[in-house]
Amino acid sequence: MVKRKDLLTGEEFVPKRVDQKFKNRENQIKYNNQQQNERRKELNVKLGPLSKNQRILERLMNGKVSLKIHIEFLRGCGFVNGIFTHMVNYKDNNGIENHYPVVFSFMLIREKEHFIIKRV
Repeated sequence: MVKRKDLLTGEEFVPKRVDQKFKNRENQIKYNNQQQNERRKELNVKLGPLSKNQRILERLMNGKVSLKIHIEFLRGCGFVNGIFTHMVNYKDNNGIENHYPVVFSFMLIREKEHFIIKRV
């Protein structure tokens, strides 16, 4: 009989199946929960500020399609500039196409000291 080491505890055990990696189901659940918690911590570093920006924009837009707002006002709300989910191509009023950052469903167009926020 070939013995294996439990991935969580390091205990040796005799596996009942060829692919068994844990001595019991409880160890498997605890190990997988620990792994997932580590992934969540890593993701939260990136997604935390992004989610906060989205909540701020949702609150400010309050159902509006477009809004012009001063950059300092956004900073005062806790908005972190430079964090976005993706970029989109958009033609402005002059017919000029540019790339603009988007935070989930809000496009941010910089205009001197203001941002024009549009729902995408």
